[in-house]
Amino acid sequence: MLVCGIDENGLGPFLGPLIITAYEREEKNTDPTEYSKIKDSKEIFSRKPNDFEIIEEFFLKELGKTQNLYEIFRRSIFRNWIEKVCPISPKTLCFSDVKIPQWINHSENLKDSITDKANKNIRFAIICPHILKIKVQELGSKFSANAYFVCYMALKSNSEKVICGKSGFKKNYEYEMMKAMQDIGIKADLKKIQESNEISSYIVQSEDTTKQIHFVKDADSKFQEVSFASIIGKYIRELCMLSITKFLDPKRKFPISGYGKKNEMKNTVYEILKKIQSNHTVEDINKIRDFCIERNY
Repeated sequence: MLVCGIDENGLGPFLGPLIITAYEREEKNTDPTEYSKIKDSKEIFSRKPNDFEIIEEFFLKELGKTQNLYEIFRRSIFRNWIEKVCPISPKTLCFSDVKIPQWINHSENLKDSITDKANKNIRFAIICPHILKIKVQELGSKFSANAYFVCYMALKSNSEKVICGKSGFKKNYEYEMMKAMQDIGIKADLKKIQESNEISSYIVQSEDTTKQIHFVKDADSKFQEVSFASIIGKYIRELCMLSITKFLDPKRKFPISGYGKKNEMKNTVYEILKKIQSNHTVEDINKIRDFCIERNY
């Protein structure tokens, strides 16, 4: 039986997208409360050059040969939605032709391990600030919006068991689950099993399938499937931030994180708007400022 691990990257920063990643594989642990300590993306990534190499190598081995960030963007869920609302081409700023690999030089061993075929059991959603803001306004908070996107990915998975990372101290996911079921068009019964700070569990049951969905605190350090999803999502987010960085400074090798003091981040937004204004209308500039870069909620 397949088990799916889902995690988010980039919920907290001032700039850049939210990434939700789902990683499926044959089940190893049957109990979502069984903890097997492993390194998650937060533990292996402190923004040192070697850290970028580690997440890039893992990404390439899992997803196969990939040419650039825009190709990754085109594989993502909600791509059509982003293209519809973007006031400029997504390729202009956030999802450009940043080449891959970006940070490593392939050794012969690495070349041999990378195939042309992408892993079909990996799916991800790149959620730009504009789309995130729409869901925050609709659902009431960034944590509820994040939960909605995680529920959406869980419901779309092929697995009968899904383990998701918890954000903050959220216990109840019923509202976001029902909303995602409605948007996807799933007609099923939703049953609550338990809700606590540590784990919240639900069963989605229809005539055809039964799906267990567990939200587990620190799941990325307890389950490999979630850890792998976290690492892949971290890499995609870093590429998106590198795209923004290179728009400002083509020679810069390592990306803006999107975290930091608010005034510093606002200065970054100002520099982006200043650079882009010569090729766009005042209306477009206002939309970019209000929706596309900083997290305005």
